Amino acid sequence: MQGVCQYGVSSSSLSQSASSDAYTYMAGGFTGTLFNVVMTGLEFDTRYYYKCGTGSDLSTIYSFTTKPSSPKPNINFIVWGDMGVENNIASPKYVRSAVAVDIAEHNYTMILNVGDTSYANDYQPADNNSHYNDEYWASIEAAAANAPMMLCPGNHESQFDFAAHLNRTHMPVVGTGPLRRFYHSFEYGPVHFATISTENSWQNNTEQYEFLVADLQRANANRAQVPWIVVWTHHPFYCSNLLYKSSRCGSEMDAFLSVYEDLFNRFGVDVFMAGHDHMFERSYPVRSRVPIKQFNNPGAPVYIVEGAAGNKEGLNPFVYDVPWRAYYDPKIATGYGRVTANFTAFSYTHVDAHMGIAVDTFTLTKN
Repeated sequence: MQGVCQYGVSSSSLSQSASSDAYTYMAGGFTGTLFNVVMTGLEFDTRYYYKCGTGSDLSTIYSFTTKPSSPKPNINFIVWGDMGVENNIASPKYVRSAVAVDIAEHNYTMILNVGDTSYANDYQPADNNSHYNDEYWASIEAAAANAPMMLCPGNHESQFDFAAHLNRTHMPVVGTGPLRRFYHSFEYGPVHFATISTENSWQNNTEQYEFLVADLQRANANRAQVPWIVVWTHHPFYCSNLLYKSSRCGSEMDAFLSVYEDLFNRFGVDVFMAGHDHMFERSYPVRSRVPIKQFNNPGAPVYIVEGAAGNKEGLNPFVYDVPWRAYYDPKIATGYGRVTANFTAFSYTHVDAHMGIAVDTFTLTKN
């Protein structure tokens, strides 16, 4: 069986096509069929329309916009993390519907998913939970079918040796080692993005560490062309969640910072994004736990925890006092990030998806 996607620059003329053989995997009781179709010959900064399926059984028509050819234009993208498929109190449905509107009506053209995708591994029996992956991807179709999603794995993807993550998602491969499917980088407009997996070995001298050192060195040398550097992963490197004071925000935070903070400062990382903690908080620009309370050329990253998209485990927005934290959202309400960036400014807004309002915004600027 072959899957096919028909695509083109007009919804009435899908003149190009690409196909893929079917494949599957068996973890979690999965018995479905998957296809990985690669569209080729795409132009920069162009809206493409497409539909996919098998034989004559094709989907409705969706569309997406390819990335800019130049770093000069504004870009708009979405950030979410720790979504899952259900929560009766803080439901991910509010995030899904709000993001679909942002993409359809407000020119947000990419989604950055900072991990913990379907939470399938929270459901039993383990040998029959793969349908929660199906439910998740179906639930975000209105958003993810109309904007490319870039993602990294979280701890909830690690079940069955990351089988669902590796078979259902295909990120760029930039390395040759055994972990090459877990890290990558790319450029989108004026931003260089780099990610590693905190669920695999990340310490000094590991494959992922060596990738990130070399990647950030190249990105920093190219700063005149692509001025912003964003590193993103699942586990936060700065956090102040009270429930995890001695673990995630204690010994684990210490370990991450001991390896990566000097690296980030040396190569001028501007923003770090993560999830894992089911809340939103963000720091001032911070170096060695000392806040730098300015946003024009601060010389240190802002660290963001964007893990409030909703999941069956619920939200936990409870914090303890730290001098470097600039804001946290204390409400039991799902949310996500909206980002706008151009050559001289990078603006991040956290949105309360229940109320449809912005609750925190900051803007970094460069001379």
